[in-house]
Amino acid sequence: IVGSLLALIFIMKQNRFNRSQANFIAQVSHELRTPLTSIRMYADTLLMHRYDSEDEENELLSHMDDEITRLEHLTEQILEAKRQKQIKVCDPISPDETLMLALQPYMDNPDYGERIDLTIDSPIKQICVDPNDFQNVVSNLVQNALTHGGKGHIHVQMLMEDENHVVMSVRDEGKGIASNMMKKIFEPFERGENTTDSGIPGFGLGLSIVRDFCKQYKARIEVKNHPEGGAIFKLT
Repeated sequence: IVGSLLALIFIMKQNRFNRSQANFIAQVSHELRTPLTSIRMYADTLLMHRYDSEDEENELLSHMDDEITRLEHLTEQILEAKRQKQIKVCDPISPDETLMLALQPYMDNPDYGERIDLTIDSPIKQICVDPNDFQNVVSNLVQNALTHGGKGHIHVQMLMEDENHVVMSVRDEGKGIASNMMKKIFEPFERGENTTDSGIPGFGLGLSIVRDFCKQYKARIEVKNHPEGGAIFKLT
């Protein structure tokens, strides 16, 4: 009986893995095909000179650049999901300076810059993490807030919780997160309720990368709905 139960559990786990793998391949195929199709369309239009002015040409180039950026982000998510599992030895870094570097592309973006409110308490102690890993975590949390948090402001804060703990939080002004999804959203390929049907791009890897970062560097990630609206992710 015990052997049969163990075999059944193994089969169920294997089936779940196979379903996750099949869903991941389907998502990757769909999400990568979309920007590639757009890039091909813009490239063909430019090559055939199907534009009437320099402004239209620049607009086409701008759209192509946006799609390339989107493709880079999707590709980086796949690669980072693998890299986070590797053990690294790191020197101390200034998390406030690294946070600023990670936020700079968003602050410079005309679509996002005015939506991001940044507060950094001083002084902030150094922490021992890989700066690229930390920047990627910041980017994933901010991108998650921009994608799922509605059109309101994104509040990013860094402070010293006590003399030994640095805390960074990212809060949006969206609808918040359903209580039954609070833990699920950190699982690989989990994209939340209605995300796929609504056409929001992504693989569901961003928050799982944040979770893996916490495991690797003995950090802690918490999420809850904020009293003033939206969700707040707190990284300690």
